[in-house]
Amino acid sequence: MCLTDVLFGVYKKGEGFKILNHLILSAKFYIYKCKLSGVNPSLQVLKVKTKVVHQIERKIAAKRDKLKKHNEKWMKLEPYVSK
Repeated sequence: MCLTDVLFGVYKKGEGFKILNHLILSAKFYIYKCKLSGVNPSLQVLKVKTKVVHQIERKIAAKRDKLKKHNEKWMKLEPYVSK
């Protein structure tokens, strides 16, 4: 991954690019909110926020009968967000 990927996202059709872009955007938004609040960003807080987003997306996917697509997106992070 290079600076361009972080700035503009990863545009490669392949495994894991959706979750990677999701994480990049989430981290940028979290850092921005911390800056506005005058708080230092914390990796622990970002991890917790990511787990919450995973749970919310999972519930939405279950309601819409799209768990397979959800699981494909989150597959690589499943061990970390399911705890």
